[in-house]
Amino acid sequence: MLTTRITPEVRGALESAARESGTSLSQEVELRLRDSLKREHNRPPDVLALAEAIAQVIEKIQQRTGRQWREDAWTGQSVRRGIDFLVGHFAALGEAVIPPSVEKAAEKAAEEAAARGLPVIEGEGDRSPAGVGEIEAAKVITMIEHFRGWPEAHLRYVVWSKELYRYLQLLHDLGSGAERAQTYIQMERAR
Repeated sequence: MLTTRITPEVRGALESAARESGTSLSQEVELRLRDSLKREHNRPPDVLALAEAIAQVIEKIQQRTGRQWREDAWTGQSVRRGIDFLVGHFAALGEAVIPPSVEKAAEKAAEEAAARGLPVIEGEGDRSPAGVGEIEAAKVITMIEHFRGWPEAHLRYVVWSKELYRYLQLLHDLGSGAERAQTYIQMERAR
């Protein structure tokens, strides 16, 4: 048992959320506390610092344009360029040499494709910095978009790992890029 004091506004919001989800107030509080604890994660200091610097770049660009990066193409392109410039400033300099782990993964992927009778595409895609960056970004995007369209009631029955929960939170906070793309395509077709 845990006793704590909360403001009437917070209690009212929790009671409302409990009614909506069909849970008791205690269950709603526990669920929300569990969810907030799932958000905690250990990241290396340089990754956390870069994430904070990226957030500052985005905030400054949005202040300058007066628009949100997810809602305005010009601001979004500014953010992309700003992040690239920021990372370029702090990233290691010198000749880019393929790390052995990247080479090994590319060779393994080619062997697995050949074993399944799939075409093996020769090239630098999974051996270049751009290719590896795009591949890994695509994996993150896939995980973020995974729960798109799931009813809230169904999400309560998922067994959440910290990683899965983090992706769900990213979807909530970022919105679906796939849905924005579909909306844009529909608007363009209607023109």
